[in-house]
Amino acid sequence: MAPNIIIDPLDVPLPKDFADDTWLTYDCLYQIEVWSKNRTNTRELSEQIGKVMWNFGFHQGTGPDEWDEETGIYRDARRYRGKLYRDDLDTL
Repeated sequence: MAPNIIIDPLDVPLPKDFADDTWLTYDCLYQIEVWSKNRTNTRELSEQIGKVMWNFGFHQGTGPDEWDEETGIYRDARRYRGKLYRDDLDTL
C-alpha cells in the first residue's frame, strides 16, 4: 500500500489582520494526515510536510497519532494554523 496524504480544512478561512478597514489575511486551520503500513515512512512524511508548512508560515498543533491493529495502518494526523495573504492586495 502506497502512503496516502489527506488534507482536510477544519474551518473556513477567516478574515484577519485589518488595515484601513480592509482585511489582509485569511486565518486557516488544516489537518494533514499521513496513512501507511510503514510506521517509519508515515512519520518521515509527516515531518517533511511539517517543514513545508513551516516555510509557508503555518504552526503545528496537536493531532492523533495511532495504529489500527485490524488493518495494520499507521496514521499520523497533524493540525496546522497559519495566515495566507489575499491574492488581490495589489488591486485594492
